[in-house]
This record gives sequence, C-alpha cells and structure tokens, in this order.
Amino acid sequence: MQAYDLLEIARSSSGPKVLMGDFNTISNSKVLSVVSKEFKDVLDLGDVCNRSTYPSFLPILSLDRIFVTQGILVNCVDIPRMVLSDHLPVVAELSILRTPHVPSGHTKNDG
Repeated sequence: MQAYDLLEIARSSSGPKVLMGDFNTISNSKVLSVVSKEFKDVLDLGDVCNRSTYPSFLPILSLDRIFVTQGILVNCVDIPRMVLSDHLPVVAELSILRTPHVPSGHTKNDG
C-alpha cells in the first residue's frame, strides 16, 4: 500500500511535514487510517462545514486532503467553491512552529 511508503519517506527525515493531494479514497478508508497515525488532517482542525471536493461541479466525495505533523500550526483552512478542475481545491494557511514539540492538532485559536 502506498500509504506505508509515504510514511517511510516521512520518517526518513526530521522536522515538521506536510502531505497533501488527491488521495482517491473515502474518509473511513484504510489508507487514511494509516496516514492518520502520524499526520493530522487539517480539515479536522479547521471550521469547514462541507469537506466534499469531488466532482467539483457537484461535490459529494471528500477525496482531497492536507495532512500535517507536529510543529505545524493550522491558521485557517477552506475549500473554495471554484471549479478549476474536476476536484475542488483544499487551501490551508500553515505556520511552522519554532518549538517542534507542540502537538499537531493545535490551531491558531488554541492560544
């Protein structure tokens, strides 16, 4: 499974990491379960009501993701309703924290 390969690559270097893209899998899939063991989904950290990104003209599936590890602060996240391709974009403003021991999952509003 490619998710295990991604995790191995991520583990091969230190520091905060961002993993993003079209995962072509639904929310309760094994792929996302594996990735979620080391990364946090920014959509879980933001105030996004509708997470669906595919198809862009009438989104019903949430296939696109941005994941972060410890040391990344999620300032804001959005899925703008603009048709640029067959998927809607997931947009996030992120900050790399100087203290890498801050748990992932913290947002700007956590203080």
